[in-house]
Amino acid sequence: MAYRTAVLLASAVLGIPASFSQYKKRSLKYRRQRLIVFSRYPSPGTTKSRLIPALGEQGAALAQLHMTNAILCQAGKLQQRSLENLSVEVRYHGGTEEDMRYWLGRKGDLHCWWRSQHGEDLGQKMANAFKDAFTEGTENVVLVGSDIPAITADILEEALQILQSTQEEDICVLGPAIDGGYYLVGLNSRTDSSRIGELFQGIRWGTDQVLQQQAQVGEQLGIRCQLLKHRLQDVDTADDLGEFELRTGVHRQEVCSPQWSVIVPVLNEAQNVRDVVNNVLQDLPDHPHTEVVVADGGSTDGTPDIVRDIAKSYPEGTVKLVSSPKGRGVQLNTGTQHASGDYLLFLHADTQLPSSWQQDASRTLCRPGVVVGAFQFGLDVLEDPSHPSTDSWFFRVQMRLLQWGTNIRAKYLELPYGDQALFMTRRQFLEVGGFPEFPLLEDVEMLSQLKQHGHVGIVEGKPVVTSARRWRKYGYLKVTLMNTFIVLAYKLGVPPDTLAAWYFPRKVPDKE
Repeated sequence: MAYRTAVLLASAVLGIPASFSQYKKRSLKYRRQRLIVFSRYPSPGTTKSRLIPALGEQGAALAQLHMTNAILCQAGKLQQRSLENLSVEVRYHGGTEEDMRYWLGRKGDLHCWWRSQHGEDLGQKMANAFKDAFTEGTENVVLVGSDIPAITADILEEALQILQSTQEEDICVLGPAIDGGYYLVGLNSRTDSSRIGELFQGIRWGTDQVLQQQAQVGEQLGIRCQLLKHRLQDVDTADDLGEFELRTGVHRQEVCSPQWSVIVPVLNEAQNVRDVVNNVLQDLPDHPHTEVVVADGGSTDGTPDIVRDIAKSYPEGTVKLVSSPKGRGVQLNTGTQHASGDYLLFLHADTQLPSSWQQDASRTLCRPGVVVGAFQFGLDVLEDPSHPSTDSWFFRVQMRLLQWGTNIRAKYLELPYGDQALFMTRRQFLEVGGFPEFPLLEDVEMLSQLKQHGHVGIVEGKPVVTSARRWRKYGYLKVTLMNTFIVLAYKLGVPPDTLAAWYFPRKVPDKE
């Protein structure tokens, strides 16, 4: 009942941001200058089809996502320079309104809004975007595609300044692309609606004559075309992937066959460490790009020797042992420093991953808007058929309630905890500065930082299975109430060191 009430309250509260989002969208619409980004929603199989032979369907969609996000990042930088005047609109094709809200609604470094493209062909869609903007009172409009990762805030600003300085004449600003097309087009409100419709007619889109034809049409209509000095390369085929890698910092392997690093912090985990490593690497022949980094915090029970012995059973470098100061946050950061993967998964030593963990986690991270993922929560007393059935029926009922409540919280409030195996890209990990090196609640603070950039995706599939030893030893109510009290105290501003002084004398020694 308590969790159901919490979810209902959260839904009511979340309605306020939704209403505010609509207000913000209206306020953005009526600013004097507008940047319009044309993009496809990055769905596998429908996006960047000419990259599919090189990257696969999912890889091509990820490339589209990275390029669009890169341009939106530059738009955010420009918006910070003139926050009160610049509106950023994303015109999308494919996907739904809800898909776009999930993707872009939490971008903390950018205030943008979105609506679908409309028109029979690219020319009509561009003309309609300009007409809509001018009808809504915008004075200067710059439109760009989403496959030019080299575009910068300075280039966008230059185009807007040209339009602003030439309000007394019809002008079309064009950014020339290396392949003979153009990556940017800008108009001001002086150009009347009928000529905007004619300006983008008769262009053979997708050819190396697009820029030349556009300039000719503009001249025929009495619209002066001014070229920007920057000639940029778009990314359409496998031959362009070098440009993609250079401008986005994303290697092609990361989008088509990423390497996973699983970081396991341990302290006196001799009973569990062999099982957890073997569990991660159970499908190693099918997923050779996987490594396990065990970060030991000073174990005295022989855990490091066991890890060294396990490492002999796998190809060299697959299992790494690193020493770290004690503390889960610092151990996770130390392990990451020694990891080589593009994707990172942080796993507690008493937690087992499902056999499909790598596919499930990759699919979750590929959803636009997700910055960190976690698995559903399961307990060995409920999910592991081989677990001895020595617990009382009442304890099992308590564990079922705990498991249900944890998954409700994670799904609807996006609040999983570390024992649900958090995972993210290395890039996202570095962007937020890694885990805070707190004596406890490092996962709570990490999620708080990440949610400023996007969503927490919960894997749809089998859960991770965590040991119920803490609740078995100290009791469901004691452990749950103490954990809840500590989290609430932290949210109210009590320093982590103070919380640790309260918590650790009573804390279940869950890793010892």
